[in-house]
Amino acid sequence: MSILKCLFAACLALAGAGAWADGSNDAVDRATASWIKEGGTNSTMITSRRLTYEPELREAIFEGNVVVVDPEVTISSDTLRVRFSEDNQIQTVTAQGSVTITQGERVGTGAEAAYSLADGQVVLTGSPRIQDGKNILKADIIKFSPNTSRIVCEPNATLIMYPDREQRGKLSPF
Repeated sequence: MSILKCLFAACLALAGAGAWADGSNDAVDRATASWIKEGGTNSTMITSRRLTYEPELREAIFEGNVVVVDPEVTISSDTLRVRFSEDNQIQTVTAQGSVTITQGERVGTGAEAAYSLADGQVVLTGSPRIQDGKNILKADIIKFSPNTSRIVCEPNATLIMYPDREQRGKLSPF
């Protein structure tokens, strides 16, 4: 769950500074993102055209070309909403609009991805699809728990698996 802790810290730091991303430091952002992905830090970087923090609503909203770069995952979307509890703990993180989640060779796409800290589950909707190498998983709704690697796809689940000589006998598609 390192990404959630980093999202929380980033939201508070940016909100406290009154900062928002306007794209003016694109070259620096790309260099920093590359450094993070290569293991140069355990930090998470979030860029967007705009960041609004609403303390009364306990919500941070990143809008426009949102990109989250973490050593373990990269997320891109049109918007990203982070909701906090009264004690400033993350409750939910929701990415909306052209969502892409990349972790190594695995890529998940959909119209929306919602993470709930309460149940530790990510729900991908809006023509969701997960591709790992050549293997493809599709359904109307894909739910997965990063902690347990449990995946539930319903309704209309489709799995397309391609044989891999090195992975023969492996039952899991991912």
